[in-house]
Amino acid sequence: MKRIALVSVALSALVLSACGVNNDGSNDNNRHKANINNVNNDTKGTKVEDQIENKIVSMNEVDKSNVTIKNNNAYVAVQLKNNNNDLSKDVAQRIADQAKAIDPDIENVYISVNPDASVNPNDRMNDFSNDSQWTSN
Repeated sequence: MKRIALVSVALSALVLSACGVNNDGSNDNNRHKANINNVNNDTKGTKVEDQIENKIVSMNEVDKSNVTIKNNNAYVAVQLKNNNNDLSKDVAQRIADQAKAIDPDIENVYISVNPDASVNPNDRMNDFSNDSQWTSN
């Protein structure tokens, strides 16, 4: 009788514990590529930047546009149609108005027609505000 009870208890313990020790909830060495420390992982900024880019490109004078938003400042690199690098105050103001209409939190819009700024949109880690190629609007 004791033997049956002992086997039953051991079998129950085995069934109940099974693989439970493997379920420790840890993500050792980030094997599963989880963003465990990034609780605010959203892409709102890039969606707004894309919306501003599309709105600016829809202007008759603009061929291409790249937008970066940092600290309520919008940095807009544009390539004007016909390779025209003369940015009039009117066009600059309309570009700034487009950016601020889409994101009311934007306080300043810096615009560049420098080809390097337009061609290299992925090099966005520079401190744009200290660069002389940007025109404030």
